Amino acid sequence: MISVAKHYQQDMHAGIIPATFSTGSFVGGLIYGHRTWSGTATRQLIVATAAFLGG
Repeated sequence: MISVAKHYQQDMHAGIIPATFSTGSFVGGLIYGHRTWSGTATRQLIVATAAFLGG
């Protein structure tokens, strides 16, 4: 995406695009971390592993 911004001579966007993604990831992490999860950590790990292996 940064190369596209540079290709169209929009150098300012070459910095804004990664900053926007970074801010979104930060806010998403805060929301995700604030959520209360049910079940034990072991159960969550087993379910997540099964989901990952299941595709």
